[in-house]
Amino acid sequence: MSIKDVIRDEVAQGRLVIFQPRDRASQVKRHVFIHEEIDVRLKEAPTADDFDGLRFGYLQVILESFVFGEIINISMNPDRKKSETAWARMKPVSDEIWDVRVVGREASLRVLGGFAMPDVFIGLEYEFRDNLEHRGDGPKWKAFVNRAKSKWRNIFTNYQRHTGTCSSDYITENTVETER
Repeated sequence: MSIKDVIRDEVAQGRLVIFQPRDRASQVKRHVFIHEEIDVRLKEAPTADDFDGLRFGYLQVILESFVFGEIINISMNPDRKKSETAWARMKPVSDEIWDVRVVGREASLRVLGGFAMPDVFIGLEYEFRDNLEHRGDGPKWKAFVNRAKSKWRNIFTNYQRHTGTCSSDYITENTVETER
């Protein structure tokens, strides 16, 4: 059984969901699979006074940019990412946990996961940024990362996260490395 087979089985069982862009007429060039808990939040229709819904609306836009093959701001070095970076590796980089970053003064949200292969991201855990410490190495961040790693192990028992050394090892085209 390949990792593609595992993904297909998890989708069939409803634990992973194929991320669906709102504009289904556009051509999908990359793929995102999200844990069912993230999917539920994305599908909730935000209202004007729904702050959390606003955060997930921004996440929808970031994920759509990814799947449509648009230019992605990425940081390979967790210690050098700029504030506007949308996709960043977490420390330690050997864990291959990635942070999809909805960044904003008020509406910050994080989704952690890993790449199953180039251009295929698995989003496993989310947290509102205001529930985490300022720096990404505090105990709440570590617990957040550990939850994502645990979900990966539960789903992909025999498969490690995809590894690489440069942005094109993960996202094969249209990346801009945004590092200080």
